[in-house]
Amino acid sequence: MLCCGGYNKLFGLVIVFIIFGCVVTGCSGNSEARFSSQYDENELINENVTNNELTGSIYVYVTGCVHNPGVYEVEDGTRIFKVIELAGGVTDEAYVGSVNMALAVSDGECIHVMSEQESRQAVESLDSSTEVDDGKININTASEEQLMTLPGVGKSKASAIVTYRTEYGQFSSIEEIMQVPGIKEACFSNIKGLIKV
Repeated sequence: MLCCGGYNKLFGLVIVFIIFGCVVTGCSGNSEARFSSQYDENELINENVTNNELTGSIYVYVTGCVHNPGVYEVEDGTRIFKVIELAGGVTDEAYVGSVNMALAVSDGECIHVMSEQESRQAVESLDSSTEVDDGKININTASEEQLMTLPGVGKSKASAIVTYRTEYGQFSSIEEIMQVPGIKEACFSNIKGLIKV
């Protein structure tokens, strides 16, 4: 049999073992929890960085003949036709040939979808600039004022050229201008190097 002192020692040892076990278990549990929490946090940070790198959003401005003009956020490398779809597609007045739908957009780009009328005006403007560049007057499109800049062509001859053009249609060659009343061979010789059709 154990005496009272023995019981006290045994009881003391049991208490020590219990406290030691709680301390060890508690510390390891907290450590594991802290480690797990820190791991989850790092994982979220890395995931966010990866997502931001992959997203690469840019902004594109869409104007002209689309149903919903405005600024759209898209991924870098998106094709124009996809951006046009985001803007509600083109309207009935649109000239889709004015935009290369297969091109990739870039940040800050403005995509303008022209109407049929805008496209015609652009072509006419290009044609008229070509006429100015070569220095010759197109007798099919020139106004009376432009025709009057030709040597020997006054107001009456310029008016006759415009009238002839209205009645018979456009000139098929520069030589045909001699069919206009008042334009004879001598006059034609003076202007043939300055006119075109």
